[in-house]
Amino acid sequence: MKTNLKVSMGIGILVSGFGLFGIISYLMDHGFLMDYGYLVHYYQPQRGESFYYPQSGVSQFTNEIMQWGIFGYLRIGFLIIGFSGMTYLITNGVIFLLKRKK
Repeated sequence: MKTNLKVSMGIGILVSGFGLFGIISYLMDHGFLMDYGYLVHYYQPQRGESFYYPQSGVSQFTNEIMQWGIFGYLRIGFLIIGFSGMTYLITNGVIFLLKRKK
């Protein structure tokens, strides 16, 4: 099965672009790109919440997913697709280079 290199690379780039969108939207949603102090300090409470809790741990992550709703699931999907696309690009490139050397 010989796939066209340009087509496969194009698919990989497209998919990793989606993933990049997912990563950037995740970071912007958490304010990492705007305010580095956010990493050090605490999660800002939503309207109606009066408590602060540290931004850490798996339970915190699951709580955030519950808050996101459908957009959160879409974003996680984008992240997964993007990472798979990047690994696809890298492995394809390595295989191509190995074949070329022979």
